[in-house]
Amino acid sequence: MQRAAFIYNPIAGPRRQDRKAAVEQAAAVLRDARVATELVETRGPHTASDQAMEMIAAGCDTIIACGGDGTIHECMQQMVETRSPAALGVLPFGTGNALAADLRIPRDPAAAAHVLLRSEPRRIAVGRLEPETGDAAQGRYFIVTAGVGGDAHMLYSLNFETKQRHGMNAYYAQAAQIFLSHDFPAFLVEFDDEHSGSLRTEVVSQVLAVRISNFGGLIRGLAPGASLQRDDMRLVLFRTPRKSAFLFYMLGRLLQRKWLGPAVELVWAHRAICRPLPGDAQLGRPWPRQNKAARIYAEADGEVSGRLPVRLSSVPDALTLLIPSF
Repeated sequence: MQRAAFIYNPIAGPRRQDRKAAVEQAAAVLRDARVATELVETRGPHTASDQAMEMIAAGCDTIIACGGDGTIHECMQQMVETRSPAALGVLPFGTGNALAADLRIPRDPAAAAHVLLRSEPRRIAVGRLEPETGDAAQGRYFIVTAGVGGDAHMLYSLNFETKQRHGMNAYYAQAAQIFLSHDFPAFLVEFDDEHSGSLRTEVVSQVLAVRISNFGGLIRGLAPGASLQRDDMRLVLFRTPRKSAFLFYMLGRLLQRKWLGPAVELVWAHRAICRPLPGDAQLGRPWPRQNKAARIYAEADGEVSGRLPVRLSSVPDALTLLIPSF
């Protein structure tokens, strides 16, 4: 690392007045290590990706995303698209800091900067979520997780101002509301099952495509076996609309047990396609009468990214990530 750009949103988060001071603390650590640093405020929504590429073109070999998973998600888009050799580092300031938790990067800015100095740049795979049909430019790369179904519906319903004001408590409250009121409509997922070597199609109410092993907080190992070191995705398939299955699975993750339940399956896959049910589909128990016109949303790294039909895929050798060496 010789020249690093810290990209941050000056108005994000509940403690906005402290954001620039925290970035300055981290930058000072790098300067003491003779790394040239630049502080870059985002110009507005969805500008971080363009600004990252501008700083790379100006000679920066490292982009440090200062924020949560949404900031990382935004910074990496064109870096992946262009297969940039520049490294991406993480300074966790966000509401959700799942990638930082997985990398074991501390929340203290100075401590995080010291960890970045001891990190190694490694090429990793990322995931991609895109419409099955239509403009591929609408697709998004993801590094943490993508979801189709209930979790994306929750994010679609979450008010931005509420999220800014209440942080993770807003997520928990919205998740509880969706869990109690949402019908979890069925859809189809088609995927290449690496274990069996066959193409499978299942009726599901929720699909998660997970790339990291530790989300931090209460729910850590959301998809046991998932890892940034792998080139595929860990899919979590909920083959039931029954809310008890969701509760049982999340309780197992909370208690760090291997419980799945009979209607939840973990598989490895490089690609999956999620589609609406065909008009003539007839489902028996436990599926209720289906509203085939229901809108089923998809999200990537916590950002709503359209609705069915969508394609999930892994992209090998996609991004250089600073990974701490402890």
